[in-house]
Amino acid sequence: MSFLDVFSTKLKTLREVHNLSISQIAEFFNFKSKGSVADLESGKAGPTLNTLDDIVDFFGVSLDWLAGKSDIIYRPEIILGIEKEIAILGDVGCDWMIKERHSHYFDARERQSAFSLPVRANIIFCRQVLRKSAEIRSNEIIPFSNGNLVIPDALYNSKFETYKDKFWHWLYPVMEKLDGKRRANIRWNLCSTCLDYLQDYIVVPDDDKRKRTTPVFDVEAAWKELQAKNEKE
Repeated sequence: MSFLDVFSTKLKTLREVHNLSISQIAEFFNFKSKGSVADLESGKAGPTLNTLDDIVDFFGVSLDWLAGKSDIIYRPEIILGIEKEIAILGDVGCDWMIKERHSHYFDARERQSAFSLPVRANIIFCRQVLRKSAEIRSNEIIPFSNGNLVIPDALYNSKFETYKDKFWHWLYPVMEKLDGKRRANIRWNLCSTCLDYLQDYIVVPDDDKRKRTTPVFDVEAAWKELQAKNEKE
């Protein structure tokens, strides 16, 4: 298979496994239109280096797998590098968890033994969705400190009991104002799902039956299934 064929198939697989629409990919990766994503998935166009880098950072996959040079989807050094980069950004995906409960996730050494690479890639995806959703929809009202996204202190001190309630009251009105109720609901559903998965992956204690230890977005299983299907054909 050519590079374009391999890449297009893997991009579509990543999008479908993570339950994203073409429009959502276009928005998260700053494409001008969803037609640009459709061209990438059909093999009509190839990705730029920036696009490849964005896909790696968003889904936590290795570039050599994405380019068809390796069968290894996740590499520890790549996952760790993205985790460090996200931490520097002060993103909205994990700062609230630090405030609520200690987790093995926030210590790099503990993280590598407590979480599998696919699970860590899932966590990266969820954190990136929250960060990018907030940046895209609320660029004019979210305060920044040294270029980093900051959740207002008032959000933590507000009357709402859960972080999800606080986050919803902070972000949803902006989504609705900019996009209308229907699209705002779609955007919020994705954010809400990611918040739930982060809760189950990171915050829930290890001995709690709700604790997730296997990836919800199982790229490895989906890719193996697709390969097996192609071999039969």
